[in-house]
Amino acid sequence: MAAVTIDLITNSPMGDLPAVMEEIREKYGDIVRARVFPVAQIDAGRLDEADVSEQLRGSSIILYDIRGNGRTYQLLKRLYDSSGVAMCSIHGGSPEILSLTRLGGFSIQDLARRTGGQAQVDYTKMQQLDLTVDRLAEAVPGLSVRDMRNWTKAIKYWNNPHRDNLKNLILFMAREYGGDGLAGVEVSPPFEKPEFGVYDPWQDAVYVDLGAYMTATGYDPEKPTIGILFYGNVHYDVSVVGVRALAERLRPHANVVPAFTGGVKNLPALERYFNDERFPVDAIVSIIWFRLNGGPMGGDPAKTMALLSSVDVPLYTPVTLYSTDLGDWEESPNGAGGVEVLATVVFPEIDGSAEPIPIFGLQPVPGYGEVRQAVPIADRADRIVARVLRRVALRRKPNRDKRVALVIYDYPPGEASIGGAAYLDTFRSVEAIMERLAAEGYRVEPFRVKGALLSAGAANSPEFLRSSGALRLPVSRYLDWYGRLPAPVREDVERNWGPPPGNVMVEGKDILLPAVRSGNVFLGIQPSRGIHERGKAYHDKHLPPHHQYLAFYLWLEREFGADALVHVGTHGTLEFLPGKEVALSSRCYPDLLTGDLPHFYFYHVTNPSEAVIAKRRSYGTLINYAPPAFTTAGLYGDLLALEDLLAEHGDAAASDGKRAAVLEKVRETCARLGLDFQSAEQLHEELSSMKASVIPKGLHVLGQPLEDQSLENLLYFVLCRDNPGAPSLVRAVGSRADAEEAARALIRDCVMSGDDAALPEGVEPTLEYGRELRRRIAESDELGALTRALDGRFVLPNISGDPIRTPEVFPTGRNSYQFDPRLVPSEAAYERGREIAENTLREFYREHGRYPETVGMVLWGFETAKTRGETVAQALAYLGLKVVQGKSWYPSIKVVPVEELGRPRIDVNVNICGFFRDMFPNLIQSLSQGVAKVAALDEDATVNYVRKHTTAIRAGLERSGTGNAARLSTARIFGPASGEYGTNLPSIIETSDWQEEAQLAGQYVENMCHVYGDGMMGVRSDGLFRQVLGSTEMVSQVRDTNEYEVSDLDHYYEFLGGLSKSVQVASGRRPVTLVSDTTNERIRTTDASKAVARGTHTRLLNPEWIDGLLAHDFHGAQKVADRVGYLIGFAATVGVRSEVFQNVSERLMFDDETLRRLRENNPFATREVAKRLLEAERRGYWAARPEDVERLKSIYLQIELELENMG
Repeated sequence: MAAVTIDLITNSPMGDLPAVMEEIREKYGDIVRARVFPVAQIDAGRLDEADVSEQLRGSSIILYDIRGNGRTYQLLKRLYDSSGVAMCSIHGGSPEILSLTRLGGFSIQDLARRTGGQAQVDYTKMQQLDLTVDRLAEAVPGLSVRDMRNWTKAIKYWNNPHRDNLKNLILFMAREYGGDGLAGVEVSPPFEKPEFGVYDPWQDAVYVDLGAYMTATGYDPEKPTIGILFYGNVHYDVSVVGVRALAERLRPHANVVPAFTGGVKNLPALERYFNDERFPVDAIVSIIWFRLNGGPMGGDPAKTMALLSSVDVPLYTPVTLYSTDLGDWEESPNGAGGVEVLATVVFPEIDGSAEPIPIFGLQPVPGYGEVRQAVPIADRADRIVARVLRRVALRRKPNRDKRVALVIYDYPPGEASIGGAAYLDTFRSVEAIMERLAAEGYRVEPFRVKGALLSAGAANSPEFLRSSGALRLPVSRYLDWYGRLPAPVREDVERNWGPPPGNVMVEGKDILLPAVRSGNVFLGIQPSRGIHERGKAYHDKHLPPHHQYLAFYLWLEREFGADALVHVGTHGTLEFLPGKEVALSSRCYPDLLTGDLPHFYFYHVTNPSEAVIAKRRSYGTLINYAPPAFTTAGLYGDLLALEDLLAEHGDAAASDGKRAAVLEKVRETCARLGLDFQSAEQLHEELSSMKASVIPKGLHVLGQPLEDQSLENLLYFVLCRDNPGAPSLVRAVGSRADAEEAARALIRDCVMSGDDAALPEGVEPTLEYGRELRRRIAESDELGALTRALDGRFVLPNISGDPIRTPEVFPTGRNSYQFDPRLVPSEAAYERGREIAENTLREFYREHGRYPETVGMVLWGFETAKTRGETVAQALAYLGLKVVQGKSWYPSIKVVPVEELGRPRIDVNVNICGFFRDMFPNLIQSLSQGVAKVAALDEDATVNYVRKHTTAIRAGLERSGTGNAARLSTARIFGPASGEYGTNLPSIIETSDWQEEAQLAGQYVENMCHVYGDGMMGVRSDGLFRQVLGSTEMVSQVRDTNEYEVSDLDHYYEFLGGLSKSVQVASGRRPVTLVSDTTNERIRTTDASKAVARGTHTRLLNPEWIDGLLAHDFHGAQKVADRVGYLIGFAATVGVRSEVFQNVSERLMFDDETLRRLRENNPFATREVAKRLLEAERRGYWAARPEDVERLKSIYLQIELELENMG
């Protein structure tokens, strides 16, 4: 008889299959053949679907274990509908996946029909499956009980991985469904392990009792104890490879407790084996996918946090490459694929896990097709164990003996930028850290940071200061360390920087390290990337660190002997050094330089996108810090005068000639301020909006609580919005004229007072929400989080985001994580995204009388994580799609009929940053599939611009002989190359290294021409990108964060400006470029240049904003200088009116008192302000009066002379 064909569709590598099939052949001959089709290969498009489908049609039975509704599910669904092949789900999955099960006379779909959809089978409760069958057999007459029992038996075989179970599964299914002639085949019942237990990897034994295991393995109370959590069910045979690799390395230094569990309900195992006071663990290493409680869909996070808080030890989740060949991992710039990143990095981070270093991967079994076996990555296992042991050592080492390295930044290099960080007073924060460490018994004498650094000349490539007090590393010692680095690393460094020691920060036979030291605490300035020192034309994103950069981090670990590394503020450059995006190798620079040091990183709570890169690439346990205080911008100077003029205009009678004169004054004042004037009503609305605009006031100091007016302001800004279950307090008090003051009085009396007085009727939910928020704010403990981390304890996780839009970010002092990417876009975000899309289309239609054919969009991870996907929804709305959230990782995309849309489907040109790519691989797939779906609709080109452009692009690609033309023709997502995160525009603007604006567009295209989509990740296609740019008529981005106006971030001119300028160069026309401000409940869409002017008026020119910053010595003027520099970037890309530069000059340079304060605060940064304004005039962006130019030059020279004398 012909052999029975059993096909396995799974992501299990099936490493035991060759041996199992050999055993079967030896006993029974060639009665059965088994083939493996990896889910990951099908989903990624690496296996031809038509070929796979044809092979499966010849199968006797298909055993499938798939977890998502991707390509593999779709392929099986088509096969189910078009053939009678027997199919058996052997692990579970969504209801849709389970519904494809049919064996003999039993099918899930038939069961659902018979029971009206009420039958539920919980495959996670293995011990209850037989009872389920019995119950259904009684309730459903005619049900094929035998076949249903066979299904549950197959599940038991599969979910208890063992070579005998695999052999018996194959024999059992062959005997039952392979036809006549196999009745004599002997099949043993499934071998079943306990639900959870402890595994002894040295004796291959299983224990349920922890005490018995500890006795058997020789527990040593003098050693630390490391718990390892791994799969005991379907993934056991793979995950145990990681267990053995870790246990073998840990055993000489620690007690090891490898506990297995089912992978879904893991907390009982954690409680039993890792929270036993007789055998306390010092760290937990989990090689379980997803979150600790609840598997793919997640469970109650409060239970997880309660347990982890009780255990109070660090949690590690190495990357487990269940579906990636090691050869592919080694060559990949990504490191890990989309599902692996979500399952082993993103979701564990929500539980507070850290350090996603790969522990094992797959390698092919020669001669067995798609069969793989799991193998450990030896040097990665070494790194994991070394890092775990170094952090565990902090739990036992006395504080007086611990050495702590604090690192701050200086970017761009030079004196002006020392200590720069996002909304942080770095100097005062470092002083607060030292004071806290001293109080905790660390050997350190706190000092004044600014004076110590400047007197030591501690700066990167200082222009004025002498590095007389810098630490000196003999080149000979560096050469010894350098010689131990991997040869490919040394070759890369020398190819770019020459032989050691290079010429950056080298003096004689020493390498200079800009740093100061007090006792056991080191304060150093992170070295520059070398871009500025190397020369203005050198902007290579693949640039390795130079010798002094390497020397700095090698010195910390090998010479200073640091016990912990602490980066202070957002953000440094270590995490952006060349290497894989995640799952780093030993050749990735962040891994090389972080080494084995425990790493703690103070990071801005508002920034989830760059925060997760610090976690994943430099192994940082984050300690987030709060925003600065907030206030309202108010009006000042000529803005106040405008308000008065409008009031005067309103009071004058329509027939009064005075009204026209007032209106003329209004126009003149607006022109002088660079403000748009269309009507008195429009200007009044604009001034009212500016007056109420929320602005940050100053900078945050670590450990400094929000109190008094600052606390009241924050509570007011939160409570005046609608929050879940808490309607706006302002609306709740009614439409009275003093609504704001009435709301503030309620906050002072009922929220801030702290008493338990009854809340006023009608506003109870909102005020109770405010009380809970006040409590959470008071729990913020940033410095305490650091000392707990330095004690080797657990740092609780919390979400990051805008503190006004997402007040759940409190308390701070937590380990930041991003919003769950499966839930993007949320329902609320979808509605707001649709509103943004319609707003922008309305603006374009108003100007052109038609709709744009293509809209260019910028999608940031920074924004998407905070808004829950407003811009993702915006893109879907342009396309005429809507999202339907379900239980799948990939949301379902539905087509909105064009009749319902009431307009054409607009094509999109989506530009993403590298953070979006790393954080939301599922959304890239969903968006790209959505574009393809719209392009395939049978609609006229006049109502479907996507179809129109796709047809033209495909024809062009085919004419040029480009391969894969069909798939590329629907590509609409472009971004930086794999491993890169943005463009070179900021460094070009910073160094003034450009002559024509077209150079900026060329650089943008060069950096952003990589295609991302379904099956394409970072494929370079500059011709396609230019073609899509050429059809783009409108460019859009959102402003989503209260802390940052458009004018406050260089990334806005980098992406919004870079895209706009690139469209202009490619198409020959200036696109409509819009910013939609979503920081308030009402979305405002306006021209980008007007948005820049607005941000300049509410902040850079605003005395309130300036006063807040200048209260922070040295750093205040830094922030002012940064914003002036950004104006050059905006002027070059989206346009800035000359009047804006004039107003900036008058406020900052020509106002004697402001200039004096800036110079006292930071003369280096003040010089940069003058330098940038002179550049604006030189480039033609500022039509300055000759006398103003001369005055500015004089100021510049005076400051320069002062600095030279200081040096």
